[in-house]
Amino acid sequence: MTMKNKYILLLLLSVLVLSFFSPAEVVAKKKKKKTEQVKVKSEYEKLVGDSTRIEAKGLMNLYWIGDKVYMEIPKNVVGKRLLMGAVVDKLSNPQESSVGFRAVSPLQVKFCKSDSLIRLYQIANRPVTDHDPYIGDALERSFSDILLEQFSVKAYSPDSAMVIDVTSSVFKNDEFMNPIDPKGFNSMDGWVKRKATFKQKQSMISGIAAYVDNVSISCNMSYDLSMSLFGIFPIAEDIPFSAVVKRTFMLLPEDEDYLPRLADARIGTLWNDKVSFSDKEQGSQTQYWVNRWNLKDGSPIVFYVDTLLPDSWQRCVFRSADIWNGAFRKIGFSKALEVKPYSKDSDSFDANSITKSCIRYVASPSEKITDNCWSDPQTGEIISANIYIPHNLASQIQLDYFLQTSSFNEKARTLTPDASLVEEALTSLLLKHWGHCLGLTDNMAGSIAYPVDSLQSEGFVKKYGLSASVMDKLPMNYLLSSDSYKSGMPLTQQVLGEYDHWALRYLYQPMNKKTPQEELSALRALVSERNRNPLLLFKGPQNRKAYYDPRGMEMDLGNDAIRAATIAFENMGKVIANANQWLDKEDVNYEERTMLYGHIINQVDEYVKHVLQQVGGIYLNDSYRGDVYPSYQSVPKEVQRNSFLWMLDAIEKMSWMDNEELQNHCALTGSAADYSQKFFGNLILVQLGNLWLSESKSDDPYTQKQATADLINFLFKETKVGKKPSGFKRFVQEQLLNVVISWSDVSPAKDKSSSGSSSGFALSEMHPYWGMKAIESISYMSAPARGPFWYGCLQDLKQEFQKAKVVAPTKELKEEYAYRLFTIEKALRK
Repeated sequence: MTMKNKYILLLLLSVLVLSFFSPAEVVAKKKKKKTEQVKVKSEYEKLVGDSTRIEAKGLMNLYWIGDKVYMEIPKNVVGKRLLMGAVVDKLSNPQESSVGFRAVSPLQVKFCKSDSLIRLYQIANRPVTDHDPYIGDALERSFSDILLEQFSVKAYSPDSAMVIDVTSSVFKNDEFMNPIDPKGFNSMDGWVKRKATFKQKQSMISGIAAYVDNVSISCNMSYDLSMSLFGIFPIAEDIPFSAVVKRTFMLLPEDEDYLPRLADARIGTLWNDKVSFSDKEQGSQTQYWVNRWNLKDGSPIVFYVDTLLPDSWQRCVFRSADIWNGAFRKIGFSKALEVKPYSKDSDSFDANSITKSCIRYVASPSEKITDNCWSDPQTGEIISANIYIPHNLASQIQLDYFLQTSSFNEKARTLTPDASLVEEALTSLLLKHWGHCLGLTDNMAGSIAYPVDSLQSEGFVKKYGLSASVMDKLPMNYLLSSDSYKSGMPLTQQVLGEYDHWALRYLYQPMNKKTPQEELSALRALVSERNRNPLLLFKGPQNRKAYYDPRGMEMDLGNDAIRAATIAFENMGKVIANANQWLDKEDVNYEERTMLYGHIINQVDEYVKHVLQQVGGIYLNDSYRGDVYPSYQSVPKEVQRNSFLWMLDAIEKMSWMDNEELQNHCALTGSAADYSQKFFGNLILVQLGNLWLSESKSDDPYTQKQATADLINFLFKETKVGKKPSGFKRFVQEQLLNVVISWSDVSPAKDKSSSGSSSGFALSEMHPYWGMKAIESISYMSAPARGPFWYGCLQDLKQEFQKAKVVAPTKELKEEYAYRLFTIEKALRK
């Protein structure tokens, strides 16, 4: 076919096609095609239709687009109570923090709509009232919610959900997102201060997640850290650190069947506080609600155990949970705790979801188990809880066994963790942390419940444990010896104590009442059982600013502190004498032995303080009308005096702390005995200066005058007969002279606020937390004016030094006493 014929054929075909369509139809189809091409998308479609988006759908849908995160808030979530908090999910250096660390307690918040804005409010901790509408209206006006953030609505979904940009709200360096644990390993127990400088440009959004009851946004936060000793002396600068922190919003429960329960200061529970106003009483009252789970029989509390934990450690988790389940069965719950391994279904299980309660393995050099609880601020209902077990825990457990039990236990004569010992100790530690997760707090009085003889009996320890409560901070059983210890005898707490069963009844025993007030009479009857049973005594941790009660000590055992410390010293002496031989094969480079003496001194310090705290001690009790326990009571005179004299004698005889063979393998160091004697000698003088408070609260006190006389008699016993006193006595003679000069006011002192001499007066802040918090100070404290008494002591010391100089057996000693007399004369001339 020629080219011309082709053109003719195409022309005929075109005419044929056009014959099927009118010109109007052709135009209409062109317009329709054009209209389809320019159809306008809604703002919502533009936003969530981005092909690069990552989305997560749940309680509130999340959209991660580029460097922005959008939150889609349904209408049924607006105004609902949410819990907003943050936890560390990953980190670059576990010495700075730990997975699961929570910087601050979560906030109760809500989203509210106002015109074209969405506002995030912190829900006020508004006082409650007994259904009085007038008081309720007044409280609502006086305690309004706090505006935290506000957002413009970017788009509306087809079902009217509101989409907001939350990037700047969740991705910022605020107190919630700060991943640095102030008690982390690198804080060195508070000696090292760390400052974190946030690096915005090196930080980014790293993930989103959504579930039916909570959503979370993960941020990779980058910092430069600086470290300094005491916050003064620089150690390091610009240390890079990063952590992934999850900000979570969780829907709080609206349990119609959950009944808050009132707390009581005489029993150790976690609690929330609420101020209550009533038209029946003038003024307001603070009410305290216990923290507990909404536990129903047949619906156990589920915890997930990290499968990264060694199998033997996982067995400890299950075993310790079963022990608590045994206590729950006694009050009607067939199974309260159910432990499951981490699910392998990564799509439906996230251990860092705020609603998941987990026992987690933490790759950290930390040596302590930690835990936390998340509770509803309004009701006290526990929502979730977590226990964190660090990698280095086994090493710390073995070290404790070595220091406390190796004198009689062959398995403990190594610093290489023994699997059976670690399992035993880990089970004991987990019993306490399970208690925290159930709503119990520490009870430091459990360990003084039993006689020392009982704790040396295998049958007694197997049945009752070392303490009346697992909630105490307990050591291994250091009260045994080669004669009393038998293989298989428990060295740690393996059972719940009588107090634990009692406290669990308070938290969870069904009362079948409709209001917290209706439960009150039954709860008070339960608490009154402590009046007939000393094993139910509760002592919470004491504030270090007001450490008065010797019954609330950590790491003590038995109801006789002097006898317990005597046994502990004997056992520690054997450990020091044999440590070099026991560790010689495993510690080939002497690294472990070099560190050992520091641990020994710290352990001895614990034993000393158990006795020392009885000098000037005061028993403090939270007492209600009808209780047998007085609000306060000074430690009996004979106990104080015996403790003071024992301290002086035991410290003077501390030469057993030095082992030349062991020290020769350590780094260059001085005498551990001499160091400890001087340290403890100063503590004795501190207690002497503080005796006046206990003295003022007793009808038959051990007085500063009596204690000073006992001290002077002890210090100058040898000098009176012309003998040379020990180096410890000579050191304390000097220190006593210095403090007496200060306390007698004959010489200006830089700081007399802690002295036991001249008068002091202070109006202290009143703390309105009756019993629920440890006291921080004694209100209206007024120290007696004892300058004249201490001046008389100074004159007595002058006479003692004069006599000692005359009969001193060596020239060195004569010169020393001459110098002491010169110091006195110099002070008296000012």
